[in-house]
Amino acid sequence: MIARPVPLDGLDAVPWADLAHAYGSAADVPAILRALARPGPDPEREERLDELDSAIYHQGGAVYPAGAAALPFLLELAAAPGLPLRAAIVELLGQFAALPNDMREPWSSDEHALSCRAALVAGHDLLVALLDDTDPAVRAAVADLLWEYARWSPRARDAARALADRDAVEPDLALRVSLRLAGARAVAGARASGSSSAAPRSPPPYAASSRRSAGTRTRSRSPAWRRPGGSTRPPRPGGTSSTRPSHRPRPTTPTRPGARTARTWRRPCAPCAAMTRQPTWTSSAP
Repeated sequence: MIARPVPLDGLDAVPWADLAHAYGSAADVPAILRALARPGPDPEREERLDELDSAIYHQGGAVYPAGAAALPFLLELAAAPGLPLRAAIVELLGQFAALPNDMREPWSSDEHALSCRAALVAGHDLLVALLDDTDPAVRAAVADLLWEYARWSPRARDAARALADRDAVEPDLALRVSLRLAGARAVAGARASGSSSAAPRSPPPYAASSRRSAGTRTRSRSPAWRRPGGSTRPPRPGGTSSTRPSHRPRPTTPTRPGARTARTWRRPCAPCAAMTRQPTWTSSAP
């Protein structure tokens, strides 16, 4: 299918220059979104998405105003048939869907965090429709997203029902196993957090079979440091021979068909750069 340009209505109505992301002013975000919305070959498309990812999501430690403003446009890009890198865009959306499950107060009640959640809930029907996408990589990414989303969304039961319906007809065995594992993890996470709101508190009807299938899992979970509350932290930028220090390690091979390979990050944000500054030691020896 030949993709058509995505209109991104309302993009210019957002005061991007007044919003902030990890590197300062978000005035550069509209140009990145427009570049991602253009169909056809673009050798810099993946780098543009990486740049947007590191700017508005960074390492998941904060929700920036530009992130909340960009989500509706990312949803529009994810739903555009034939547009390149849609699965990767859904994965970026999935990172925002997972944040409410890990953030603590007062950050989880921050106005920008609430705006992100509202944008995802507003895109509920669009996200559910992606479960029937012709691209298995998109289906896999949105299934992971929806299980995270189902742990806090007011439409959690609708999301869980859509996932169960998809499982009943999904022809891709590896994807079906992955979907079941994600459901079992969501149930375990909801139980561990004690949340009474959104996630299904009992296993989905196929959770037992997913546990038996764990040995055949083809997709790995994100490392613990990818989200707030993780047990470890990534190597800090700097101290390497690379001219563009990496914010966080990435797998060198895709974890699913259509997934992106290792990403290169442009620069650390100011807080990360400050944390990597090396002290100057002086000797007290004569």
